[in-house]
Amino acid sequence: MFKGRHVTAYARLQNSIGGRVIFRQHEQSNYTTIYSDLFYMAPGSQQRASYKWYFFHPTSRTESATMCRSLKTRYQPRNRVENLPMLPVGNLPYDAREAWVEPNIWLTGTNNIIGKWIGIVDENDEVIACSFIQTYTHKTAQVNFDGDGAYGYVRFEQDSPYDPTILQVNFNDLNDRASAYHIHVYPVPQRISLNDQCSNDEISGHWNPFQVKKSESPPPGNGTNDQYEVGDLSGKFGKLNGRDSFSEVYWDWNLPLFEEYSIIGRSFVVHRTDGSRWFCANVNYPEDTVILMAKFWYPVLGYMMLRQSKSDAMSDTSIYFELDYSDGSGPTTDHVWKIAERRSTDWNDKDSARRCSSTGNVFNPFNLRLDGQYNETCTRERGFHCAVGDTTKRLGGIQIRSGAKRQPAKKTFMTTTFLPLHGPYSVEGTSVVIFDTNRQNRLACATIYRHWPYQATMPHLIDSKTQLQGKITFTQETEFDAPMVSMNMDGLNNGINSWAIYSNPAVEDSHQSCSKTALSSIWNPFSIPPESLPSVGQGSPSQYPMGDMSGKFGYFEDRGKDRRKMRDYNLCLYGPASVMERAMAVSYDYKNLKGCGNFSFDYSKAERWEARIDLWGSIYGYVQMWQYVYGDGHTTETWVYIDVHSKEGHMTNNHEWKIFSNPIWEQQFNDNDTKAYNTMDSGEGHNNRQNQMEDEWRANTEEAVQRACSRVGKLYNPFDVNTNNGYGECDVSNQERCAVGDLSAKHETYNLGENGFFYVDKNLPLFGEWSVYGRSFVFFSENQGEKMMTCADINPLKQPYVEMSYWRTKPFDKVDLINDIAKALKTEAWHLSIEHLPIQHKCRVLKLYFLGDTEYNPLRWKVKFQKILSQRDKSLGDFYPDYCSSS
Repeated sequence: MFKGRHVTAYARLQNSIGGRVIFRQHEQSNYTTIYSDLFYMAPGSQQRASYKWYFFHPTSRTESATMCRSLKTRYQPRNRVENLPMLPVGNLPYDAREAWVEPNIWLTGTNNIIGKWIGIVDENDEVIACSFIQTYTHKTAQVNFDGDGAYGYVRFEQDSPYDPTILQVNFNDLNDRASAYHIHVYPVPQRISLNDQCSNDEISGHWNPFQVKKSESPPPGNGTNDQYEVGDLSGKFGKLNGRDSFSEVYWDWNLPLFEEYSIIGRSFVVHRTDGSRWFCANVNYPEDTVILMAKFWYPVLGYMMLRQSKSDAMSDTSIYFELDYSDGSGPTTDHVWKIAERRSTDWNDKDSARRCSSTGNVFNPFNLRLDGQYNETCTRERGFHCAVGDTTKRLGGIQIRSGAKRQPAKKTFMTTTFLPLHGPYSVEGTSVVIFDTNRQNRLACATIYRHWPYQATMPHLIDSKTQLQGKITFTQETEFDAPMVSMNMDGLNNGINSWAIYSNPAVEDSHQSCSKTALSSIWNPFSIPPESLPSVGQGSPSQYPMGDMSGKFGYFEDRGKDRRKMRDYNLCLYGPASVMERAMAVSYDYKNLKGCGNFSFDYSKAERWEARIDLWGSIYGYVQMWQYVYGDGHTTETWVYIDVHSKEGHMTNNHEWKIFSNPIWEQQFNDNDTKAYNTMDSGEGHNNRQNQMEDEWRANTEEAVQRACSRVGKLYNPFDVNTNNGYGECDVSNQERCAVGDLSAKHETYNLGENGFFYVDKNLPLFGEWSVYGRSFVFFSENQGEKMMTCADINPLKQPYVEMSYWRTKPFDKVDLINDIAKALKTEAWHLSIEHLPIQHKCRVLKLYFLGDTEYNPLRWKVKFQKILSQRDKSLGDFYPDYCSSS
C-alpha cells in the first residue's frame, strides 16, 4: 500500500461540450486514474458519441468563442499520449460517465500535464471543446477562538474533494467548562452590542446538509463519520467534558472544504457543560479572497457577499445573503434570484412591472442556448448545464425576512463551484435580481461591485510629548474576519508604556486635542466592568475593553521599538462598534496622555467626502460627517461626530436629532444678534436689564428658529422604510431598517452638557442621488420632545463652489434655485448644493457647491456655470445673482 498523498487535477469544460475530466495520481505511482462526465451543452441536438482528445500547450486567448480554435500546438511528452481512449459525450450529465487507469499521463515530474489544455476534436481534428488543466489546491482553514480565558484553534486540511479532511484540534484552559463542539450554518456576525453573537438567531443550528437525524446517530465517538451531521465534530470524535488543555489529530471523510457542502466561511461553536453556547468563531478562508458585494435598499433591504480565492477564478465561491423588507412585511421563502448581465439603474422604480428592467438578461458568458430542453436539463444536480447567472436552478432559492425580533433579516449561505469573481467571466459589474414569489416580477436588484478591505492607519501623533515614530495599521477584510494589527514603532522609551483607543476622535486644531475630556474614555462598546479585568497581558482579548490594546497585548516595557503583527479577535473596523476614525493615545500608565492620533481610513482607492452642520440660536456647536467613495461609486459607512451645547449652560437629556428632506427656509439670525447674548452684563447691579435682555434674546431666537425650521418637510426617508409597522426593529444593530434621517433612532438620543459623541452610520449617504447634502438637520427638545430647538443645513466641505449674492427682498427658494441651475447645466440636481450664509443687511449671500467624484469632475461644472453667469442668458432661467452690496 502506498504511503503519501495523491495529486488531483481537473479540466472543467463549458463550451459546446460541458462537464469535467478528473485526473488523480498517487505521488509514488506512475499510473493516473481518469474520470470523465461530458455532455452536449445544447441537449437534444446530437446523439451520444465518442471523440478523440489531445493535450495542448497553453493559449493566451480568453474569449470563450475563440480560445479553443487558438489551440494549435499539441503537447506530446515522449510521444506517449497519442493513443488515448476515446472520450464519450452524452446528452445529459451522468449519461456518459467513464473511468479508467492511464499509464502514459502524469501529474508529477517534468512531463506532467498541469497547466496544459485538454482539447476535444471532431473528425477533422478541429478543436470543438477545451479547458485548462489545473490541480486542486490544498486547502487549510482554521478557527481561532478565545472566551472567558479559554483559547485555542482547530485547523482543517484537505487536498481535494476526493481526500479526507485532517483536523488538528488544540484547546487550552478549558477548566472542565466545555462539552460539545460543532460547525454551524451561518458565520458569526461582528459584535455590535451586548447581544449574543452565538445565538440561534445569528448562526442557526448544526451544518447538516444531508439531513441526518441526530437522534439516530451513535453516541459520541462510537460511529463512522457518515453517521453524524457534517458539523457534529464532538459526535464524531467525542466531547470535551473533563478537559483542560487538549490536543489531538483526527481524519474525517465527511467534512468537506471543497464544493457545495464546504464548511469554509461557516461558524464553529463550543458549548458549555450545561449545553449552552459558550463561544464561537468563523472558519476562515484558506487564502486571500476577492470579495464582491451587492447592497439592496428598496423594497428589499440587505446585502449579498461573494468570496473566492484570488489565485483561482475557477475555485469555489461562497455566497452569503442577509435580507429584510423595508416595509416590515412578513417572511417570504423560495425566491428566484439570478445574476443579470448589466448594472442596476432603476432599483428604486415604484412601478414593480418596470423595476430592475435595466439589468437585462441572465448572465451567460459562454453563450449557452437557453431554449429547447434547457429548463429540463439545467438543474441543481446538473449545474454545469446552466448559464453562470442562472443561480436558482443551480443552487436553490433564497428567503427574505426571518420574523425573529433580534434578527429580522433572513440569512442564506451557499457554496458553488462555478461563479467567477475575477477574470474574463467575472460577475463584477453585473447585478443580482430577486423575483417575487407570485407573478415572478423583478422585486429588487442591486449592482455587484468590488469590496476592498478596510484599513485604518495612525500616521502621526498630535500634540506629542514623546520621541515616538512610525505607524500602526489595522486591516480587516470583512466584518466576518478578525483584524490584523501591524506595528512598526520606534522611540518606545521609559516614558511610554501603554496605548489605548478612545471613544472620540482627536480634533487637530483644538488646544485640548489629546485631553481625556476631549477623547472621553477608553473605547468599551460592550461595557466590560473595570473590576473584572485580568492583569495586563494575562487574559484573552475578549476579557478587556476593545480599546485597551495594552491590556490585550501587554505593555511596551521600554523595548525601544515594536515590530509585531497579531490578530485581534476583540477589534473591529466595521459597524457601530468600529475603532475606525477614533483616537489612539499613548501614556505610561493610562493616566497622563503623552500624545494621540486618529486611526484614519486609508483612502488610497477612494475619495473623502465631508459635510458640516453649524448650529445657531440657543444651541451652539457642530456636527461633522465624512464618508469615502470608490471609483465605481460605492461608498463606505459614514462617520459622525456631534458636539452640541446650550448657550445658557443647560444640562438636559434625551434630545432627538434628525435629518429632514428640505433645507431650512432662511437663517434669520445674523452675526450681531448672535453675539448679543455673549455680551450681556452679568453684574449684580444690572439684574433687571439683564433679565430683560435675556427675555428679548430668547423671544427673538425662538421666533427665528421656528421660522427657519418651518419648511424642513418630512423626515428624510428616501428608501421608503415603513416607520409605522414594526419600526421598533430600527436600532443601532439594524440601521438599514431606519429612515436615513432618523439619527437618534440609529444611534441614541443626545445629552446636552456632556462631551461630544462619535458614531458610525451604515445608512447615511453623502454621495449620490440620495445624499443628505443640502437637507436640514433638526435638534429637538429634551426627553424626546417634539419642539425644534434649532435647525441648520447640511453643507459640503472641500468641494468647489461659486459665491452669489441677491437682494434680500427678492423671492427665494433654495430647491427651485438648484433645479433651475441644474436644468441650465444639464446635470442632475444632486450634483449641486447651496449654503446660505448669515443674512448681511440687505443682501442674501449663497455658496453654490458642485458635487461629484473624480470622473464627474465638479471643477469642470464650476467653470461651465461661471461661463453661463458671464453670458447672462435669461432664457436659461431666473437664477442670475444681483451682486448686491452688504454695506
